[in-house]
Amino acid sequence: MYTNPISRYLHALKARIQFIPPQSHVKLGRRRIYIMPSRYGIWFTSTLLVMLFGAINYNNSLGYLLTFLLTSLGLVSILYTYRNLAGLSVEVGKAQAVFVGEMADFKLLIDNQGQAARYALNWQLAPAPNFWKATETSAQSSVVEVEENKTILVSIKVLAQERGYFPLGLVTVFTRYPLGLFHAWAILNLDMKALVYPAPLGQSLLPASSLQEVMGESTLQSGSGEDFLGYRAYQLGDSPRHIAWKVEARDQGTFIKQFGGTGSPMLWLDWKQVSHLASTETALSQLALWVVLADKQGACYGLRLPDVEIPPSHGDQHRVRCLQALALFGKNP
Repeated sequence: MYTNPISRYLHALKARIQFIPPQSHVKLGRRRIYIMPSRYGIWFTSTLLVMLFGAINYNNSLGYLLTFLLTSLGLVSILYTYRNLAGLSVEVGKAQAVFVGEMADFKLLIDNQGQAARYALNWQLAPAPNFWKATETSAQSSVVEVEENKTILVSIKVLAQERGYFPLGLVTVFTRYPLGLFHAWAILNLDMKALVYPAPLGQSLLPASSLQEVMGESTLQSGSGEDFLGYRAYQLGDSPRHIAWKVEARDQGTFIKQFGGTGSPMLWLDWKQVSHLASTETALSQLALWVVLADKQGACYGLRLPDVEIPPSHGDQHRVRCLQALALFGKNP
């Protein structure tokens, strides 16, 4: 199939960039910056050629003057477009952990120390922007300006579709400053990853059986104590005062509120409780939801997986540790 020289050049450029190992710090120099005429630049050049032929045909001195003046303006704009990227330093920042289905927010540090101000810098994931189109800034683009001797943060948001470590991959920065006649860009392969937890989905009631296994029936009573432990199915003879009427109103069944003593309740979230579900991802999503609910309720909970066991505890660090174990379950290290 026939491809034009520009398409072949862009494909070759993409292949070359993919062989560059991921880096945590990159400085844009002449070997990394590429520049070509934009669509408006091609129109501008075509117009200059028509003006030149007209000036030659009519031997018009003013026509020569205007043509050469505009040509000089276009040539100078090449230098300014290139200088708008040259010398910038890019360093990877932090990426907060998210759940599947959320937007992973990657932070990049852009350093412009000792350089002139930079304008209209577009950052996006596309490895080779189609600069023949009229508009190129997509929903994933961030347009920033960097003042002289300043360092700023650029945010690139990507939809997290799979649990585990999600790499940022190739990032493109491009500019058309100042006149839009030329398109200068650089492609960066940044060593940056975000941890993606399983989506917290499934049954929103904590497994009461695991509470009873740890604490015993005598310490797990409906309506006694101050710490809310969760719900259990209604049994004949239970007091109506302990029925979860809000759950009942949502037609989710009849359940009894369970409370423990003044101490922190202990809860085991076990893989055996979810192994019967349709798929591994469904089971992990259910465990992730239970971890979130147990943390919100202040329970002292532990996590048992086929390859790891996390003893009962509580707090933010414990929640992160459990969710991380779920995110990396079955993944290669």
